Amino acid sequence: MTCQTGKIVFEFRRIAFIISRMQDSRTGHVYAQFSIAYPPIMDGVAAVVQNYARRLNCPQSACITIAPKAGSWQKIDAVEGIPYVLRCPSITRLRAKPYVIPVLTPLFLFRLKNVRFDLVHIHYPVLMGSTAVRIARKRGIPVVITFHTRYREQIERSVRPRFLSNWLSWYVTRFYDKADEVWVPTLGAERILRSYGYRKDNIRVMGLGTEFTVPGAEEYKLYRSEGLRELFQEPDCDLQRNKKPPVLIYVGNLIETKNLGIILGSLRVLFEAGEDFRMVFVGDGYYRPVMERFAEDSGFADKVIFTGSVSDRERIKTLLAVSDLFLFPSVADTAGIVRIEAAAFSVPLVVVNEECSASGIVDGVNGFLSENSISDYTQTILRALSDPEKLKAAGIEAQRTLYRGWDALISEVRDRYEEIIAEYSRESCGKKR
Repeated sequence: MTCQTGKIVFEFRRIAFIISRMQDSRTGHVYAQFSIAYPPIMDGVAAVVQNYARRLNCPQSACITIAPKAGSWQKIDAVEGIPYVLRCPSITRLRAKPYVIPVLTPLFLFRLKNVRFDLVHIHYPVLMGSTAVRIARKRGIPVVITFHTRYREQIERSVRPRFLSNWLSWYVTRFYDKADEVWVPTLGAERILRSYGYRKDNIRVMGLGTEFTVPGAEEYKLYRSEGLRELFQEPDCDLQRNKKPPVLIYVGNLIETKNLGIILGSLRVLFEAGEDFRMVFVGDGYYRPVMERFAEDSGFADKVIFTGSVSDRERIKTLLAVSDLFLFPSVADTAGIVRIEAAAFSVPLVVVNEECSASGIVDGVNGFLSENSISDYTQTILRALSDPEKLKAAGIEAQRTLYRGWDALISEVRDRYEEIIAEYSRESCGKKR
């Protein structure tokens, strides 16, 4: 037996074992979610998919996750212990690391035929989406698609010639027509999808949450102490924020579409103006070498920390606890779970004033709004840091108004799934008559 054949046989047995356990132990409905992003790939979509997988597997229901193999996926799956995660083969995307291209092989799809599920939820319209829709239609089950990403802007930025980018945008928009229900994280995201040309009246706002809980006073001090140790090697230094340089943080993928050039440009202006700071970039991506070279060439490399990809959520908490401002200039996101994670630790955001990223934020009250330019973003950072008491108050208000945990949301997700299944079943019965 060749090594490759051995891997295939092992995969057969692993999936068969998952199937048997699920069918023996579950009596409720089974939901299947398809996503090209799942840990060790860490972004907002991956966080949503992982939290659905973790919380929907309970006595009342089961959730199967179909995602590609990527990076240290075996280690992640073993550590997390989330059941019913089915990994398909993949191809590395050299220009978009850590993302991969999933390959739904005939062998994988053949085994998937034996897995029972009652609803399909698609988190990306491309690569896996069309296959997921075909599977659902063959089985006669409903399809939910979430509009997570403002894909038109990304397509226009990365695809040439123009006629091809226009066609791709049209194709992806039409893909949402295949859904029985489209979920959006905010009303702003709905307006954007409508502006792309989506006309159906089956859109529902389904918000996002975080598994982070609001820390108590003692817990917060412990996290903060660990953060100070990592950034300043001084766990016992004065905890007052004006006794250390301001700490700015970004958590997410280091890719050009996140508008990171605004952060880099602002940091250079701050440095040239003699302002002291520490900037922490938590995440990784193909744009990181460009960012590192920029910091080096601009002279402030010693003030910037690149942590790389961080799968340890406790470490992210320590870095948030020691941060003063969360920089989130993205205009490509429809919501951003990191906004909610920052709010859990009372870290106010500096966001570009557009309808998705700025959703729920009142300037100077629970965050800070900027125009989409380096000059204004820099001034907004300085404005936020100039008044420590107002900054602290904004963080507290952000926690009160922006924070939402997954435990409250997941019941809403499950209830809506059940309603969709029931409605689809009634409609199917009516058509047969």
